[in-house]
Amino acid sequence: MKKGFTLIELVIVVIILGVLVAIAVPMFQSTRSKAESAEALNVLGALRSGQLRYYAQNSAYANDCANLDAGYTALKYHTTPPTCINNTAPSAFVTITNPGKYTMCMDSEGVIKCADVAAGTCAKLGYTAGVCP
Repeated sequence: MKKGFTLIELVIVVIILGVLVAIAVPMFQSTRSKAESAEALNVLGALRSGQLRYYAQNSAYANDCANLDAGYTALKYHTTPPTCINNTAPSAFVTITNPGKYTMCMDSEGVIKCADVAAGTCAKLGYTAGVCP
């Protein structure tokens, strides 16, 4: 008697692995999108707080994020640095972009807007599409 696997057994194993991969890949992509969104919200919140502190000290908003004591960590998913806009409240004054996907902005009231670059990205993340400067 020969030892080994039959062709049918190998085909069944390959099919099972294919099904598992088909289930795992979309879950991974969803998790990555949520992580990107969470990073954007963390940075926007930190920069908003930094802008409000800057305004309390200088009676004007900063137009350069480097002037803020924002205290956020290095960006992992967003390759372009966030932007600070010297604007009057409550218009958007902090933005972050995920190239090819979306631009998110937050105003002094904490209202978040999400502008799609790739159609439907903001809706997938759970945000209403809006216009960011």
